[in-house]
Amino acid sequence: MNELSAYKTISYILLIIGGLFGFMCIFMLIMALANPSIILPVTIMLAVVAYIFLSFTFLNKGISKLKKLNPSLRSWIKTTSYFTLFFSVNILISGIVYLYNPVTFSALMEQSFVTQKDMPKVTPEFINDVFKGSLYFMIFFATTLLIHVFETFKFLKLYASLFSKE
Repeated sequence: MNELSAYKTISYILLIIGGLFGFMCIFMLIMALANPSIILPVTIMLAVVAYIFLSFTFLNKGISKLKKLNPSLRSWIKTTSYFTLFFSVNILISGIVYLYNPVTFSALMEQSFVTQKDMPKVTPEFINDVFKGSLYFMIFFATTLLIHVFETFKFLKLYASLFSKE
């Protein structure tokens, strides 16, 4: 599989996940109105979703169809990619710390179980499995995003002529 087809495959996977995260951002924005302390995480999540869709536009219109693109698209991709890099590195570090530090993971599980006391038939093992599954998914997502961002930077250089104003 060459580099471009791998990039396309990753882009389509991220597009599906980005759509789900974008839908989730709508609810997060509503929550941010009631709780201003989550405005920064919502902004970062929106930038990640924007990066996914903007880079897919670059792939679909620019690389695949070789159409001229607005130079502002390149600026938007670069700007949102820095937020995406921050998000990905943060998720990777947090995920690895929680998975490989049993004390931290146990404390988090105990806190989660205390806050979910009112839910019937929820066992600590179930919460543990759900949280570990979520962590593995987020580590996969963050790793895929990191690879995608670096590949996008390569393709932005390679296809720089698509962004000319001529």
